[in-house]
Amino acid sequence: MQNNSIKRLEPLLVFVFLAYLSCRLFSNALLITPFLPPDEITHFGICEVFSKVPLLPDNSEATWHLGLVTDIPSLYYFLFGKLILLNIVSIPDLIFLRLCNCFLTIGMVFISYRWFGLITKDIIVRMLFLIMMSNTPMLTFIGSSVSYDNLNNFISVVALYTYHQYKLSDSMKYFFLSLSSVLAGPLVKTSFIPLALMFTICKGWEWYLSPERLIKIRNSMYPVNTRNIIAWAFILLLISFNIGLYGGNLLSYGKIVPENDQILPLHAALKNRIFARGWIVGEYRENRMELTEAVKLTEIINHTGDRADALQLLKIAALEREHGVKLMDRIQYAWFWLRVIILGLVSILAHSTVYKPDVILGIYQLIFLAGTISIVRYWSHTDANGQTAQTILLCSTYLFILMQIVNYGMYLKFHNPYVALQGRYVLPVLPMFYGLIVYYPESLIKRTLFGGHFKVLQEEPVSGH
Repeated sequence: MQNNSIKRLEPLLVFVFLAYLSCRLFSNALLITPFLPPDEITHFGICEVFSKVPLLPDNSEATWHLGLVTDIPSLYYFLFGKLILLNIVSIPDLIFLRLCNCFLTIGMVFISYRWFGLITKDIIVRMLFLIMMSNTPMLTFIGSSVSYDNLNNFISVVALYTYHQYKLSDSMKYFFLSLSSVLAGPLVKTSFIPLALMFTICKGWEWYLSPERLIKIRNSMYPVNTRNIIAWAFILLLISFNIGLYGGNLLSYGKIVPENDQILPLHAALKNRIFARGWIVGEYRENRMELTEAVKLTEIINHTGDRADALQLLKIAALEREHGVKLMDRIQYAWFWLRVIILGLVSILAHSTVYKPDVILGIYQLIFLAGTISIVRYWSHTDANGQTAQTILLCSTYLFILMQIVNYGMYLKFHNPYVALQGRYVLPVLPMFYGLIVYYPESLIKRTLFGGHFKVLQEEPVSGH
């Protein structure tokens, strides 16, 4: 009876938490200073460029300050550029796109909750998960700004939810949705590629263990009807876009993401603040420019924060020339990275920064530590029909690549561990991490403190759909 009473309250509780999240997002969208969120000035500018052309724009003098607008993942810019044309109300385009991004974030949190419902039926645990998702400061900050991170985060959780639904139900509907999400992600942001590869590996392993699923996929092409033709044509279209973008870049420029000066003349590439910062510092580090010349050249960077970053990086490089440098090894960097990422999630790091007090930060760290210990202590490959095992694989692989390949690589390049290191970069796997650190401490608490008294609130994990 008590369990049924709580179950009846669940829709109301979900509505309350999503309403609370919506209030936070919409208030941020309306009140935050324009272009304060990270790179919003660039994302909004490129959306405006895409709004002025039917399909894809060309690089021109008017776009040089934004960086490249060709040969990049542009799905977000294309969609939100077209949304600008729908702004028929008397509000600025920036605010209009911010509000549209808010809906993406609300959808991302709701689908995350639906996904976690496939992992556990314990209502209290699911509510705790929803509370954590709704109260992550960096998620609500980025989620209310104009940023391709929001579409990237949304597609990541849709891919996760539909993949596990496909695993449980063997439904072709979820197969097509999952595959479409995995193929669409890299068209939004290059950092989705590791997730796409891991989803593909997980699917391949499932097919290896259950060959009949491949037969069912083959049979889905028949009978030939409009629905099947549209579904497979959409998949082939996404595949062709990915091959055209990344394969074309690899053939033309030798890398999947070309540098600005591989496509634009150097004087045009230097109009972009991010490229100019990296190029100036790189030229000084390679002894192709004197310090006074490099400092003078930073004046071409119009953005105050990026110019200050460039000067700071030049100062570090100059000190290293004089005194030498001892860099962190990968293990030392891992501990540093974890602290900064946690700080970046529970604080707001943008062109202005709002840090949580040390006491609050310590509480978050204890929660994350307890959750991680519980995962190590209680994890079994059979938990939730193997879904937690796949979640751990997806989450840990993405975080390892981000930490040891992307961020450590930037550290080796600039010798500044804070360059390109922000909590928002882990948001695509945040639902996975939160789900794991909530799911396993439940076992720890129940076994050590409450024994079996909580069973009245718990049902067996979902075994199928």
